[in-house]
Order: sequence, then structure tokens, then C-alpha cells
Amino acid sequence: AVDAVVIEAARGIPPDKFISFPGTDEVGLVLVARAALEGEEKNIYVSYAPGAGPATIAGYEDVPIGENLSAHIKALGCQEVKDLGAADLALVVNTPRNGITGEAAYQDGKGDPESMAALTTEIEMFLNKGIPVALADVAYSNGADDALMEFLKEKGLLFKLSSYAGMNTAGNTIGYALAQGLLLPGKEGAKKVLLTRYLDDWGYQAKIRQAVRPLNLRGENLQGKITTELADFARKLNGGPVSLSVDIFWDQIFNIGIKVEP
Repeated sequence: AVDAVVIEAARGIPPDKFISFPGTDEVGLVLVARAALEGEEKNIYVSYAPGAGPATIAGYEDVPIGENLSAHIKALGCQEVKDLGAADLALVVNTPRNGITGEAAYQDGKGDPESMAALTTEIEMFLNKGIPVALADVAYSNGADDALMEFLKEKGLLFKLSSYAGMNTAGNTIGYALAQGLLLPGKEGAKKVLLTRYLDDWGYQAKIRQAVRPLNLRGENLQGKITTELADFARKLNGGPVSLSVDIFWDQIFNIGIKVEP
């Protein structure tokens, strides 16, 4: 396998010069964030949902989430800390209690009330201490945890986060959540990025994609249907109309492009 060849070729290279971890889509953003930090080593405090937490092995991956997360932090040129008082960013990780991740398309929407309450308490505590919060939603592959997102919406916390991701694989999600949180902590631009992620990972991947699949739409009909559904979701989420555009690639519905207009 290609990865085995690369790892063998890298044998003997110091760990601060070479690192390997599950994930691809997020790597570009991770490296941009590392460059933007210009050598400044940020401190990351990590908090998991109750249960298996860092021992969870996510779908499509072969290492525990805790190991993958640590590798992403190193790739960013940052370090994980146990002292909350020293943290520049708190990363909250939504892992399933039993350590078995599911597919967002098949969730029942009921969630784990105890886990949701615990995560919410943690997020509120971090925010009250003035610590930016990133949420890595890895309970499901290929989409958000619908019940958790509804809970956070009810609590008024969605747009108090510095970053959110609940996309594709756990590695993709971890990298995006960390990089976004480091690049946009507490800045106005964070709201637009958050809204885009909520529309894609939650509105589309966890909800709308399953609804449009059986309709067998193509071309402009498919694009129009998805755009209408997303605009309605965005309006309810944002408390008012949102100007957005949607790009469909080759009539497939697994991935789409969403752009929130200024």
C-alpha cells in the first residue's frame, strides 16, 4: 500500500519533521493555519463526551480518535494541555458513548441526553471563562449529530462557538474544527464560516441529502430543490433570510458546494 511505502521511507525522520494520520480533505487548511500561526505554539485543551471518548475508533479510520487528534494538533504546530487556564482554544469532541460511530444518514435524531447535557455544560463553562470553543462533531460519519445540534440551538450556543465541523470522516472533522478555531477565534468572520458549516454538515448532509435522494432529480431540478430546502433551513437557523448559492457536481449528491453571500 502507498501509506506503507511512505512510512517506510520516512523511517528515522524525527517526529517533528514527519507525521502520518488518517485524513486528507482537511490537510490543506491545517497547513494554512500552521503557516498563519508563524511558529506560535498555541495551547489546546481537549474535552470529550462521556463514554469511550479518545478510545473511539471512527468509521473509515484505523486508529483511536485520541491518537488522530493528537497528530492533528502536532501538525498544526500546537500542543495539547491539561491546564484549562493555559488554553488558547478548547476543543470539545462529540464522541458516541459506546465508541462506535454511525452514519449520519441513519441516525434516529433522539441523541444521548446525558452526553448532550455534559457537552453543553462544558461549552458554557469554557465560554464563561473567555476561552474560544471549537466543536468536533464525530459521533457520526458524513454529517452532524442532529439531536446535539438541535440542543445547542435551543441553548443559543451555535453562534457562540469559534468553529464547528461534522463532516465526512473524523480526521476531516478534527482538522477543520481545530484550524478554523485557531484562525477565527471570536472574530466576526467566524459567524459566516459557522453558518456555512451548519448548512453543509447539518442541514444538507444530515437532513436534506436523505430527503432528495429518492426523488431522482437531475441538473437544474436537483440544484433548485436543494437550494430551496437549504434556504429554508438557513432562514430558520439564522432568524431571517440568508442569501446563498449551491453548486452541484456531476448530478451526484454526496458533496455539494455551498456559498453564503455577504
